[in-house]
Amino acid sequence: MKRFSPVPAMAVCLALLSSVLSPAASLAKQDQPAYPEIKTASPVSRTFQAVTGFTPLSGLVANRLLHRELARHIQGNLHSRLSLFSGSDLLGRKARGIRISGRNVLLENYIPLSEFRFESQSDTPLYLSKGKRPILLRPVEFKVSATMTETDMNRMLSSERGQRLLTGMKVSIPPFGPQYLDVINPSVKLEGDRLNITSLLNTHGSPPENALPIQVSGRIYAEKSSLALSDLDLQIEGMQNTDDIAQLIENYFSELVDLSHIKVERHRLKIHIEQSDVADHMLNLQATVSVAPDKKALKKALQKAAKKPGA
Repeated sequence: MKRFSPVPAMAVCLALLSSVLSPAASLAKQDQPAYPEIKTASPVSRTFQAVTGFTPLSGLVANRLLHRELARHIQGNLHSRLSLFSGSDLLGRKARGIRISGRNVLLENYIPLSEFRFESQSDTPLYLSKGKRPILLRPVEFKVSATMTETDMNRMLSSERGQRLLTGMKVSIPPFGPQYLDVINPSVKLEGDRLNITSLLNTHGSPPENALPIQVSGRIYAEKSSLALSDLDLQIEGMQNTDDIAQLIENYFSELVDLSHIKVERHRLKIHIEQSDVADHMLNLQATVSVAPDKKALKKALQKAAKKPGA
């Protein structure tokens, strides 16, 4: 199964559903609208499957597989649940929704979160196509909430990817022109509504003793799919003009928590951070994630399914 990268919550959901759900029932003909008609089991059938134990057993197996798949992407104390219409709908790759929550988790070995919750909305069930490369047949919307502490942020900055983003940064410093800089040993503190960072700034490849102490303070705010810093206060020992460095820090901070780079194969992804606030030394976030199938990819999948016997 293909892994999507980077893959915080949304790509994880699609990946695990691809492996949990079995081959689908027949799809709509290719001359129907872009989003095909979806039918689920009748109330009578659902009742019968519930009474006979087929739906509960299907749910038990599916949720065990779901948790196993999630463990490949999310480490820590994790709880997950795939809610069903019925056992037969599960076999047809149809589910009411998915809910994932956890405490002290690590997403894709990069993003530590003290609390995390990811839940599909009740009015957007999960319908996937059949085949080895399933695609959503209808758009799905998810609500996401997360909490990061000072410890979480420091873990992220000291991670392999965090270090990579903070090493060899290109910036133009008058009158010296383009320079490549390293931010060394960054340390984060959340005080009031501000994020404070202390670290060492050095020319890339220079001896550690040449590094200069740097202090950055700014207010965090949400900007579409990323977090940014405003009201920036920057102090670098021995440097009077810090405007270019300040701009660099703003750009790189946004890149560290920019979710617009997340891609899900053959789908269009929109992430909107609705709320961000700092309180009690924690950063709290709430966001909406919308995932829709790419129109061309969906059309191709429907045409392929229509050509198969029994379609």
